[in-house]
Amino acid sequence: MTRKSLSPTSAAVFCFIVFLFVPVKIIQCIMLSVVIGVILSRLYSAVLKRSLAVSRPVTFLRAACGDTFTLSFTVTNNSRLPAFVCYVHDNQGTLSLAAGQNRFLFTLRAHEMRSVSYTVFGTSRGIYRIGPVTVSASDPLGIFPFTISFDAESKILMHPAEIRYPITLDSGIPQGSMNIHNICYEDVTMRRSLREYKSGDELKRINWRASAKYGNLFTNEYQNTFDCPVFVFLNLALDDYPLEQRYDKGEKAIKIAAQIVRNAEMLHQKCGFAAYATDFPYLPPASNQAGCILDILATIQMEKGAVNYDPMQTLKQKLPDRTRIFIVGPDTVQEAEKTL
Repeated sequence: MTRKSLSPTSAAVFCFIVFLFVPVKIIQCIMLSVVIGVILSRLYSAVLKRSLAVSRPVTFLRAACGDTFTLSFTVTNNSRLPAFVCYVHDNQGTLSLAAGQNRFLFTLRAHEMRSVSYTVFGTSRGIYRIGPVTVSASDPLGIFPFTISFDAESKILMHPAEIRYPITLDSGIPQGSMNIHNICYEDVTMRRSLREYKSGDELKRINWRASAKYGNLFTNEYQNTFDCPVFVFLNLALDDYPLEQRYDKGEKAIKIAAQIVRNAEMLHQKCGFAAYATDFPYLPPASNQAGCILDILATIQMEKGAVNYDPMQTLKQKLPDRTRIFIVGPDTVQEAEKTL
């Protein structure tokens, strides 16, 4: 059998009754002090409860699986009353804590703003939701504690994990952003250097201004550059994958496709994407499109059926000439499993 403790409000009522009916001044002073203290504590707690606020500087983040990143939020006391003890807890969802804790204990002075942060990481791709933030505080005497839950939610879009999967681009469209040791891609608008004239050099390559200045013939050398648009076709047809570890191999295919897109972005090449998967997305090659493709790969799922056509032949008819097409599917996963 448990005994119920007397609530502060009931204690104040009892003290007020004693104050009214006990004609002893010292007892009346003590009872009145208790009543006033309870009333002031109640008001203090009510004002403080209405004055606390929580906000996040960033409500949407992108990250890759396995990478650590920082979540932060701000707790503000908008009143003239300090919060002597403030306990704050942020719900990080299914993300794992990498460093520190998502629980904080501190004091908030009047009109003070306190920023807190902690580090987390995700182990699988998808969408993660962070929040709400729970704040607990009380009056100075601690007799009227309260807890508030603030929405302050944040969304994390987790891209596929980064892996080592190099790609080779050795041909393409002249006059681009990639260097190559092939004179066929010489860009006559981008002079690289000068050298002394050699027998057999074309007259149009001679730099006449430098030759006149130094009294000897000099030949222009130009940069050899090209562009190679990249297109990734991702096969996530369930029937094309072996039954054993089917979904695991599908995830590996997604990682390979994501890494090809990242490599294309690093090389400053246009990138496009198509897939046999949920919603069957198709994006023609374009600049600055890697982020959009990675967003799709963060939530894409396998689809029932099988690819009963040759993607390479189909895509060659739709894509610009000299586009480098990567077909990522069960065969690609099998070849790459030794290095992944």
